[in-house]
Amino acid sequence: MFSGGQRILEFSTVINGQPITYYQHGLFLNRLPPIDPATGKPDPFQIDSTYITPLVVNSKDDNYAVYLQDRYRIGTNLTLDLGVRWERQEMYHADGSVALDLKKNWAPRVGFVWDPKGNGSSKVYVSWGYFYETIPMDMAIRGFGSEIVGLTYNLDGAKNDPSRLNVTCDPYVNANIQPCAIYGNAAEPVDPNLKGQYVQEIILGGEQEVATDLVIGVKGVYRNLERVVEDAVTASGGYVIGNPSEGVQKVDLDLNGGGPYTVPKATRTFKGIELDVRKRFTNNWQLFGSYLFSKLYGNYDGTYEESTGQLDPNINSAYDNAEYQIHNGYNGETGPLTNDRRHQLKVNASYAFPFGLNAGISAYWRSGVPITAYGYSNAFGWWGYYLSDRSAFGTTPSEYEADLHLDYPFKFKAAQVTLLMDVFDLLNRQGVTNVDIHYDLAETYEVINYSGTSAPGTIIPAIKPGDKTSPPTNPAFGQPNQWQAPRSIRLGVRVSF
Repeated sequence: MFSGGQRILEFSTVINGQPITYYQHGLFLNRLPPIDPATGKPDPFQIDSTYITPLVVNSKDDNYAVYLQDRYRIGTNLTLDLGVRWERQEMYHADGSVALDLKKNWAPRVGFVWDPKGNGSSKVYVSWGYFYETIPMDMAIRGFGSEIVGLTYNLDGAKNDPSRLNVTCDPYVNANIQPCAIYGNAAEPVDPNLKGQYVQEIILGGEQEVATDLVIGVKGVYRNLERVVEDAVTASGGYVIGNPSEGVQKVDLDLNGGGPYTVPKATRTFKGIELDVRKRFTNNWQLFGSYLFSKLYGNYDGTYEESTGQLDPNINSAYDNAEYQIHNGYNGETGPLTNDRRHQLKVNASYAFPFGLNAGISAYWRSGVPITAYGYSNAFGWWGYYLSDRSAFGTTPSEYEADLHLDYPFKFKAAQVTLLMDVFDLLNRQGVTNVDIHYDLAETYEVINYSGTSAPGTIIPAIKPGDKTSPPTNPAFGQPNQWQAPRSIRLGVRVSF
């Protein structure tokens, strides 16, 4: 439930045999509360309605780029491309001071194309380069806009009476169920040695004309995320922006009291081999088809954290808590990333009938994505724990569909009128595209044994399918929850003068 600028979640638990319902208030604060002398941290018990008035951010970002490139022809059948690009990005705090300055983003690029036969019927090509990210404005708004997040817990049924939204922290809930917390900084600090995020890409391919207007090709792609810019939680509960496993982000703390733990380097690697065929438009028809076998693996989804659905580039939750990385990166534990699809087949074709009708079809088939068991985190209010290794529970079903396009022109003296029809999801499959990945409905399972009397702070083994000692407490786990759209038809008219 959202009300009064907050998100209110209802939870149930059992204390001393008695069922208890309590509420979490997630809200953005316009300033930090006073420091609690006992903890040295901002006091969540001081939060009241005056802390949730609107926070307005006037953000600023400057970007500069210079590049140098040249092309050389060596003989009659070899072309060499060389280049280098320099980029700089400055982001500013809400008060106008510089928050982040990335000015060493040097990106070299090299490529060549070789025509083995010298007659234009074939080619071999290679390209290599670095590609730096331009950090989106989300960081300037949230990270440098004095954003502070408060999570308070109480027994007040404000859900049933929006006119009196009680955001105060209840001492009983704080002590016995879930402690209130404050995350964020008035001005989020940045590692003074912060380096830019970039990808290294290598492509090697070749093409051959095997018949008139028909070309087949093959290419290999290697794309590796070499360095990442992310935020992480410090010992004080605030955030700091840096490069995971470097500088101020060499170690991380478990928010529940464990640690420190060595921060793993963020990894995201794509390897693929693609076969394609192209038939140019002749004899009234054309065709484009491709098959891609690929592997996307690592411990970091990228600027869009697809596993949680969080779109906060460079400040998502991946490194906000050491527990978020267990079974997802520590001790070299990487695996298929959330959007890994090993097989993808695509076909696009069109035909122009002699009587004027044009028809086109676009179809695809692709394998499913990994299924991983995610655990709920009270601190963040979503499923961020990797209770199992990535893809431990298999993959979702394969998907396939097709779209159809038809158009027919009528020619008049002053204009041409074309009737259009598009049929989306022609086969009307409505197949499964995703399943419920939430292994529990509350913080039932942990990934760090921070509260146990035996070896506290040690990592709990990953859950495996069929584990009778740690069964899913969410009865819907693994069940379909997303499907392909049903068939739809769009009609249109285009008038050309």
